Amino acid sequence: PTTLSGAEMTRFHRMPEGIEKYGLVRASLVIAEPRLMASQPMPAVAASAMNALGHAVEALYTPYSNPVAKAAALRAAQLLSSGVRAPASEKGRHDLALGSILAAYALGSTGFAIHHALCQTIVRETGTPHAETNAVILPHVVRMMELRAPAQMALLAAALGAERDPKQAADRVAALASFSGVRGLSELGVDRNSFPGIVAVVMNRP
Repeated sequence: PTTLSGAEMTRFHRMPEGIEKYGLVRASLVIAEPRLMASQPMPAVAASAMNALGHAVEALYTPYSNPVAKAAALRAAQLLSSGVRAPASEKGRHDLALGSILAAYALGSTGFAIHHALCQTIVRETGTPHAETNAVILPHVVRMMELRAPAQMALLAAALGAERDPKQAADRVAALASFSGVRGLSELGVDRNSFPGIVAVVMNRP
């Protein structure tokens, strides 16, 4: 892998070239080299890290969340937070790479929920870049989950260096997302008139 998406650690990814029928498959072997995984320049690597952080966040509250996945997700959040602040250093690259792997492992165990349903739909409907879309949407989803999953968001806030308070999680995520260089969908070319169509598609997803 040359990004931090972590898809290679899950069954949720594109099929290899030449295979037309889609299926949920897991790679037999993944060669994860930190210098290669975190080789994108800033701010692209920060956006990719927010994609990975989205995996960790979702793994905390999907219906299939479990203690092992939660432990991996919270450690991933710590590592990604550390790595995105110094992505060019050797420690930063290792933190980003391991955080990506742990977050993807967690999501592969729990499945995904509203954050991914939103981001994947926005990307498909409007053509926005995947990582940057995650960076824009994630703080808003975390804010939304304050009341729906307060215990999980409190753990996330603590993992990101704040007090164990669900109301601090979104601000911490927003601070990390700012390293991606984008703050709104309009900066990615999304017109407000697209929103009703996006919502209609999202509401039809399980």
